[in-house]
Amino acid sequence: MRKFFGGCMIVIQLIIQWAFYIAILAAIFWGLIALSEQGDTEATIAVIGMALVILFLIWRIILRPIWRRGRKATVPATIIRIEKPNNITQPELFWTRVIFESRGKRIQIRLTPWQVNDGFADKYHVGDTGVLTYAGDRMYNWKPPTPEAPMVDARHRTVFISYAHEWAEDAEYLAQYFQQAGLNVWFDKTQIRTGDRLTDKIKEAIQRSTFFMPLLSPEYWTSEWCIQEFELAANARMKIMPVKVSAGELVMPPHIRRLYREQLGEPVFLDMRGRNPVAKLRDLAQQMVS
Repeated sequence: MRKFFGGCMIVIQLIIQWAFYIAILAAIFWGLIALSEQGDTEATIAVIGMALVILFLIWRIILRPIWRRGRKATVPATIIRIEKPNNITQPELFWTRVIFESRGKRIQIRLTPWQVNDGFADKYHVGDTGVLTYAGDRMYNWKPPTPEAPMVDARHRTVFISYAHEWAEDAEYLAQYFQQAGLNVWFDKTQIRTGDRLTDKIKEAIQRSTFFMPLLSPEYWTSEWCIQEFELAANARMKIMPVKVSAGELVMPPHIRRLYREQLGEPVFLDMRGRNPVAKLRDLAQQMVS
């Protein structure tokens, strides 16, 4: 019964909200008609006022949802507080807040009426962990762990970055980016390699990593070390996350192409030289964290 009345309240709120928007647009329409009967000063003031109202409506109805979608983040999080209002001036349906903690950062979410009515604050409690998808103060999804998909702390996930020495700066940039996302990162800063075979240290680092990230470039496929690292990761059936850092054409050795296709299908990669690489990199980090 409570859920039914909550749903009715949400519908009433939406009707009032859109009636308000329609009333404003109707007022603007009649105001434009009346402009022809006013003097220049009054007309200017009216135009400025209506322009501000129109800008507000565009932001509220169109731009804000787009902005929020562009800022979506998915992180492992823990509920540390649930705040329910205790006075009649702030109904629980519209003023319930949940405070999450993720990697030392506090995230304050204001539940939507639909989320409150669905019983989020009753289903979950302080100390519960899960994967949170949010933007600003809006929660888009909360996924608690299940036996089939247990919670894995991102700090226990390691990315091994494999690269040719010509692209050391790109490797260091990516390492810092993924570390800030909460992942462990392993890459050989020194690039001191002796002989023609991988060292036991590098072999162990690859085998213990969760993800293998080759930085693809023409130089990568001419490096014996890079090829051996890729072969080891592919044969171990590791999760491979290729990133293209060069604008040059990629020519793989035939046996590597076969390994690549077995793991990834047709060659695909995140292109750092393509359009909007930062957004793609953010999505890749979220994919590895979640």
